[in-house]
Amino acid sequence: MRTICCVCHRTKGSNGWKKQKAAGEIRISHGYCPDCYQQVIQQVYICGKALSARLTH
Repeated sequence: MRTICCVCHRTKGSNGWKKQKAAGEIRISHGYCPDCYQQVIQQVYICGKALSARLTH
């Protein structure tokens, strides 16, 4: 099974994450590469803080 980042579409291989198509792969799993994961977590944190500020006022 090949893992593909759902944001940047890099594929995870034995040598890490690379920008390449998973051509011919029958089984694909979507996830986040480490770089995109950090960006998504930062966005969630910022949105959570903004929502929390709105609810307390």
